[in-house]
Amino acid sequence: MTDFQLRNPLGRQHRSYTNAVLAHFALRAAAACTVAIGIAVLLGVAWPTGVAGAWLRLASLSVGAIAILFVALSHVRRHSRTLDGWLDLAEQRFPELRSWLRNALELERASTTPDAPVTSNELAAAVVAEGAR
Repeated sequence: MTDFQLRNPLGRQHRSYTNAVLAHFALRAAAACTVAIGIAVLLGVAWPTGVAGAWLRLASLSVGAIAILFVALSHVRRHSRTLDGWLDLAEQRFPELRSWLRNALELERASTTPDAPVTSNELAAAVVAEGAR
């Protein structure tokens, strides 16, 4: 086939996208937890209710933090994509890609798999080169 493999750089870009989604929602969740902690502290300063009130604020803060975590996880699941889903997103954003990437990946995979149907190495190389371009 060719010296250039398309799956490796696309895999790295997909991992970067996934890491960016995780970082985005983790930071949003951390910011929301920080606000919740600030509110709990301000309530304790404004209305000192003793030990029972402190335990109630701690329990409320714990429940709120768990709720924030679940919301963040649901956002991550909703915005995460498999490699194929990510390729669909790229093809929607850049219509000139059409199905070059997907065809190039399929031909690249077929040319490296021993039991795959016979594929023209020249055709596979041309499609991979066009998809990479």
